[in-house]
Amino acid sequence: VLCQAIGPAERVEDGRPAHAAQVDLERVLGLAGGALPHARSGRIGLKRFWARRFRRLMPASLVCLVGVLVFAATVATPAQLVDLRGDMLAALRYVANWRFIADGASYADLFVAPSPVLHFWSLAIEEQFYLLFPLVVAGLLAAVRGSRRVLTAVLAFATVASLAYSAVLVAGNVDDLIP
Repeated sequence: VLCQAIGPAERVEDGRPAHAAQVDLERVLGLAGGALPHARSGRIGLKRFWARRFRRLMPASLVCLVGVLVFAATVATPAQLVDLRGDMLAALRYVANWRFIADGASYADLFVAPSPVLHFWSLAIEEQFYLLFPLVVAGLLAAVRGSRRVLTAVLAFATVASLAYSAVLVAGNVDDLIP
């Protein structure tokens, strides 16, 4: 994924990025190592899971945001300072993706005059996923009365449906996705 972020995207024969679904799949599989082992007993320790995520990510996020504050105080131009406060608050609250969407910027527009906290958009999406997905799993476990087979089937179906839907969306908009 890092190599793809640094260089041009490899393309499959029809012109789509070869790594289009890689990041999403890695996040979903990463969750299996985080919350799902706690589901063996039919219970998921959500508070413990979220506390571990917070303790792991917040210190690095704060160090990054302090660095951005130093940038703002020393070398940022007035134009860069216009949205910086709101961008930083959104980054701190893990809602940077929604802030950038609310600004009306397309994905490609985000790279024209990027915010110093632009990279927080993916962390925000990840944290929103980690907030909601365990609740979905807990709700499904309750709905299927703890049946891990039914839970697995429902999650597998949802994964395939989501991947197919993403492929349909990307197939028609490749030129809009790549700046």
